[in-house]
Amino acid sequence: RAETTAADGHPVRAAHEITLGKKAMADLTIPVGGILPHKAPVVDGETIFFQVIVQNQGQAIARSVRVEGYDGTTTGAMPLQSRTLKPSTAVDILPGEQATITVRWDPFRNAGTHDFLFRAYSGSPDAEARTDNNTRVTRLKVLTKYRLKPLGVTILPQTTEDTEKQQLRLLLKVANEGESPAHGVRAIVYG
Repeated sequence: RAETTAADGHPVRAAHEITLGKKAMADLTIPVGGILPHKAPVVDGETIFFQVIVQNQGQAIARSVRVEGYDGTTTGAMPLQSRTLKPSTAVDILPGEQATITVRWDPFRNAGTHDFLFRAYSGSPDAEARTDNNTRVTRLKVLTKYRLKPLGVTILPQTTEDTEKQQLRLLLKVANEGESPAHGVRAIVYG
């Protein structure tokens, strides 16, 4: 409120209302269940692509939105490593819309249970309405790679057909000490 004086010397009161900070802003969030690995089970040493859903719950477009991933529950943890030098994907998200952004991880010797933090952020110079909802933590079990161990070889009793064909039938026992399945296993016997 400001007071001024009229030509006749009497005070005149004038009121002007000013609202600060009321601008349409973006509001990025990663919804519950919005982080999915591209395949299951996940095996140590294999590339993993996480599909991360990012929603814009705000009233303005969110420009150059990116997602970062961390092997831990804070942004101070080890970032998810990629063997490619390709820059992360950036997308624009309209108000009330969502986009799926892929985050690549190339784990080496990372078998076990991991908690991952994913953070969505905008490259726009405009502020967001909220920044307390830009992260989401998810847990993922990474299986150890198959580890085959020979347990023994047994020569099976010969049949008449085996004698005619001059062949031996063998029974090979192999154990998988890893957590992931071993597909297409072949044994080569030298004699």
